[in-house]
Amino acid sequence: NNFEDFDIKKVEEQAAELEKDLIVKELETLDVLEELGATKRIVEDLKQQLQKEALKLSATPDLNSYEQVGTPVIKEMNKE
Repeated sequence: NNFEDFDIKKVEEQAAELEKDLIVKELETLDVLEELGATKRIVEDLKQQLQKEALKLSATPDLNSYEQVGTPVIKEMNKE
């Protein structure tokens, strides 16, 4: 009888400890998921900014060409 009581107490203690561990892990998982959600929002914002920039660049004339905005040395080389 004493052995069974001891065994039951031990199992109950282990179960309580496992329950605590599970709660801690669930909270850690929740924190990670919240961080992941925040990171996802940041990535989406950055993607939108890149798309806006790409649209701006494609809507303007090709001002990035070295022939139009190049240094005098490059312009001189092009003439030759």
